[in-house]
Amino acid sequence: MENNSQALKEVYEVLKCSSKEVNNRIPYKFKRYLYKNMDKEYCVNIDHTKHMEEQNISKKAKNILGLLYRDYLVDNKKRQTLIKEEMVIAKRIEDEKLATYNPDSLFKEKNKTKIENEELSVTTCEKENIFKRIIKYIKSIKNKRKE
Repeated sequence: MENNSQALKEVYEVLKCSSKEVNNRIPYKFKRYLYKNMDKEYCVNIDHTKHMEEQNISKKAKNILGLLYRDYLVDNKKRQTLIKEEMVIAKRIEDEKLATYNPDSLFKEKNKTKIENEELSVTTCEKENIFKRIIKYIKSIKNKRKE
C-alpha cells in the first residue's frame, strides 16, 4: 500500500508541474483521489529539464501516467490505437504464460507419475505378499515338526 501511495504522490507532482491545458483535461475527481491517497511525506524530485521517460519515478507511476495519457489527453483515433496495442501485448503475455504453465501438459505429467507410482506400489505389495506367504509356510512347517 505504501508503494501505491508513493506512486500517487509522484503522479500528483507530475500533474502539478504540467501545463494548464493538460490539467484541465484530467478530471477533478481523479486529482482529488490522488491528493487524498498519496503519501504526503514522500519527497519527489521532478527535474523539469528532463523528459518524462528520464525522470526517476516508479513503474507504477509511469503506468498511471500512461493511462491518463490514453484516457484523457489523446484523441479518439489515437486512443483506439493505444488500446489495440495494449490488447496485443496482453495477448502475447498470456500466450507466453500459457506456454510456460500449460495446464494440459502439467496434468499429463502428474497423471503419468501417479500411474507409475501406482504400478510400483502394486508390484511392491505383491512381493510383500509372496514373502509373507513364504514366511507363513515356513512357520507352519516348523509348527508341524514341533507337534
